[in-house]
Amino acid sequence: MKRQLWLGDCHTNLKHIAAVRYEYPDDHRGFLSKALTGVPLGANEYPKFLYQTDRSKPIRDFRVVSNDVHVVSVRLADVLRQFDLGEPPELGPGRRRVELYPIELRAADKTTHIDDYIMLYVATEKDSFVRELSAGFLKQSNAPAVLTSAHDPELALTSAALDGPDLWREPGVANGYFFSDRLVSAIREAGIRDIGFTPCLITE
Repeated sequence: MKRQLWLGDCHTNLKHIAAVRYEYPDDHRGFLSKALTGVPLGANEYPKFLYQTDRSKPIRDFRVVSNDVHVVSVRLADVLRQFDLGEPPELGPGRRRVELYPIELRAADKTTHIDDYIMLYVATEKDSFVRELSAGFLKQSNAPAVLTSAHDPELALTSAALDGPDLWREPGVANGYFFSDRLVSAIREAGIRDIGFTPCLITE
């Protein structure tokens, strides 16, 4: 296995922000409180659908909707499904896994069908972030590192992160998705260029 891991720019690249909104789920308070930290969602906590605004442009392979919903294309979802996404879906909702939830995009009237996409919800975790060897993030004592568009992150992970799911969060990083090398290679081979990747330092 190649000793390389990657941080995606999913949370920090402003080009990912889409002028699209979503219809709140039945339990919208539960969704909002969980989405920022990747707590597994229950069956009724997912947004019902997306809808366009007057400023909407086509959604490509990855976009962020209303700051807390990540939407991917069907072709990117097909790539992700080939990899280790955590606990198997047969175990039901509320598990530590990457959920790929079909979601419809509608027109501004909230009725007319436009296209079909996939909501990406990452609830997998690895506790491998090495704060003292990392740089390029907002530092607040006793709080997770916050990545911003104004800094180039240089994040360190222990070698334990080489094992397990191919896409995950780190509890020590407030807003970041991490990718295995084999997943990044597959995304690039599929011709998907929306997500930028920064290599992480791997420590023992």
